[in-house]
Amino acid sequence: IEKTIKDINRAIGYGTFPLATINDKKEASIIVISEKTKREARAEFAKADCRLHEEAEGTSCIGYSSKGVILESHIWASKALPASEWRATLLHEVLHALGFQGHSYVALDSVMSFGTPSYKTAARLNALELKTLFLLYRHLKPFDREARVRAAFDKHWGDIEIP
Repeated sequence: IEKTIKDINRAIGYGTFPLATINDKKEASIIVISEKTKREARAEFAKADCRLHEEAEGTSCIGYSSKGVILESHIWASKALPASEWRATLLHEVLHALGFQGHSYVALDSVMSFGTPSYKTAARLNALELKTLFLLYRHLKPFDREARVRAAFDKHWGDIEIP
């Protein structure tokens, strides 16, 4: 998890809102509650006006301000999953919490793609995911329209380098 946090912080820019592993949720914008059972997680999500579906192995609940700023996210991944699936599920939900609203049906090595081995076993984010985070957090603002997103993509995508 520490390596992934470093990768994400590098992609989104440390000045935005650096992620960290912390125990005190009063200090966190993104709250990972993966150590809890599904029943405990469901109760925690209910306090945040979120729902955890019965069949879910992982989920995230994101609260936004009227300006599109992420105020708080709750993330849960079932500890009943094998370790590699738990990590991949957690990564998947962290990306949702950071603004990835959909899933990938093109990038088969993405933790955001369903029905592929990477979806269940990804150990870290791929270059496409990191570049997308970089574009989202360094070149776009909340509520940017499609034309602005396309312009930012055309202008910056080719120059984004992820080590």
